[in-house]
Amino acid sequence: MDQASFERIEAFVLKRMSDQERKAFLREMEENEALRSEVALQTELINAIETESMKAALTSMHEEHFGKGAPSAGNRGVFRLPRGWAMAASVAVLITAGWFLLRSPEAPTAQLYTQYYITDPGLATTLSVQSDPTFVEGMVDYKLGKIEAAIERWQPLLQQNPTSDTLRYYLGMAYLESDQTMLAIEQLGQVRSVDTDLSERAQWYLALAHLKNENTTEAVKLLQQLANSNSGKLSDRASQLLTEL
Repeated sequence: MDQASFERIEAFVLKRMSDQERKAFLREMEENEALRSEVALQTELINAIETESMKAALTSMHEEHFGKGAPSAGNRGVFRLPRGWAMAASVAVLITAGWFLLRSPEAPTAQLYTQYYITDPGLATTLSVQSDPTFVEGMVDYKLGKIEAAIERWQPLLQQNPTSDTLRYYLGMAYLESDQTMLAIEQLGQVRSVDTDLSERAQWYLALAHLKNENTTEAVKLLQQLANSNSGKLSDRASQLLTEL
């Protein structure tokens, strides 16, 4: 699939298609099983970022950064990032997200990693909780592809809040994006070891990180556990990848 096809899926998932375009896309999905599978996976990844466990990991947004009217500690109303940031972050989802390459029957581990890896789109730009401004700024950097800037913002936050699985997960993803594979393995391994809504996603990317590091034995072990969980699209994807290893 080319970038244009990927952008169509993003437009469909994020409801940016016109009625006519959406109807045509739905007809195409009815006839294309592979397309249905990729749409389902992308939908699951995007929707998962708004789970309650991740929301609980964020702290209060400072009014000085975003003006008056920021939600109070007891207010769970929807908070929106400033318009320019929201637009930039939305565009960045399309720019920074990877796409699965066509399968090569005897692909080496590096090519399999590239084939199966897709950038986690990051937290949605509409948050239902109060947010630490440094965390949010780091998320905007991450979405814009400014990975090193995101890491610089998030590393001190993790030192201050080492129990935040959300922060640890996205720092691990930033390390993976910047080819700091061992650091990514360290962070994702800790998220995977606890029972949260992020643990399965962390295990999937942890397996890919080991694959990128040519540690096929560890990758296979993690993928087998994920495949046996029968928990959805990531489980199916793990099973599919195992057939190619």
